[in-house]
Amino acid sequence: EIMFASGSSGAFTRLVCQPFDVLKIRLQIQSGGKSSLYRSGADLIREEGLRGLWKGHSSAQILSIVYGLGQFGVYGCLSKQFNDSSGLTTFAIGNAAGLTATLFSYPFDVVRTRLVAQRLKSNYRGTLDAFVKIGGSDGKILFRGFLPTLLSQMPYSGFQFFFYKFFFSLWRDFLGDESSGTLFWSGSTVCSVLSGLTSKLIVFPLDTVKKQMQVSGFSNYGGHKRILPTVVYLWKSGGLRRFYCGLTPGLLKAMATT
Repeated sequence: EIMFASGSSGAFTRLVCQPFDVLKIRLQIQSGGKSSLYRSGADLIREEGLRGLWKGHSSAQILSIVYGLGQFGVYGCLSKQFNDSSGLTTFAIGNAAGLTATLFSYPFDVVRTRLVAQRLKSNYRGTLDAFVKIGGSDGKILFRGFLPTLLSQMPYSGFQFFFYKFFFSLWRDFLGDESSGTLFWSGSTVCSVLSGLTSKLIVFPLDTVKKQMQVSGFSNYGGHKRILPTVVYLWKSGGLRRFYCGLTPGLLKAMATT
């Protein structure tokens, strides 16, 4: 039941939040790092229409479903196994859930990023075509950027569950008994938003590094295939601020999906 609920909720939130993700990725992979959210969105709609806001949606849907099944399935199983609600245990179980989900869903992440990155001149006709072409040229590309993803997604998943429990405990302490239906649902929503925001702020720079690596050598994008050269490149092109390009749509997406 947990896995079905997480998979279906992941699919629905992906449908709603895909435009935020498309804009975030476009801002993260831009060469100069100086385009604003408004300008990036306006250019995308002018060049590709409203459909452009849902580019890569099929692969993104599969990514969300697979990741949701893995994350909440593993988290639910391990939570029952250990039966310990302490903050450290919650963080560790969340990390394990994030690792498992990332491992199985990552190739869809790479395909989604490349589909979003391509502009009017398309290299791929869709998700299946992208898998066939990438696998035929160099299958290792499907896991390019996996290390920074691992370094970010494991703690991100752990932080999500940890901060949710932390904020929800504060909510109960200050506003009353959690048994109240209105209090429970309003508190759950507020704490989910706060946990998503906090977690995303912590790991966002690594997500930008990952996106740069995923499109390296693709179409007209330059970039690097390894972490350190990518970090140096981003720093030289805009300092710390460059690592947070696309943060606004990223936070909006994090609030909704969490």
